Amino acid sequence: MFYFAALWVWLTLLPTMILNSEKRDKPLGIRDYAGWGLWITGFCLEVMADYQKTVFKADPDNAVCLWLFWYIFTTVRNSETFPCFKAVVDLPMV
Repeated sequence: MFYFAALWVWLTLLPTMILNSEKRDKPLGIRDYAGWGLWITGFCLEVMADYQKTVFKADPDNAVCLWLFWYIFTTVRNSETFPCFKAVVDLPMV
């Protein structure tokens, strides 16, 4: 399993390694600023989502909701009485 993780890191790092191997530097363009803006936007959305999740989990009134979700999810996943639901839950996330 470690080899798949190492392969994934290497494949993810490959474009950066190729770009950094060039001897000449191109000036920054509109694509660079658009990419940075997209990354910053995504990062800010992730921070807001993490904050909302932390606030939600800290509220004791939501403990029942979290337990109910866990119970329903594990019951449907392990249940043989609802094979159609089991098939949907077992689908890999792509």
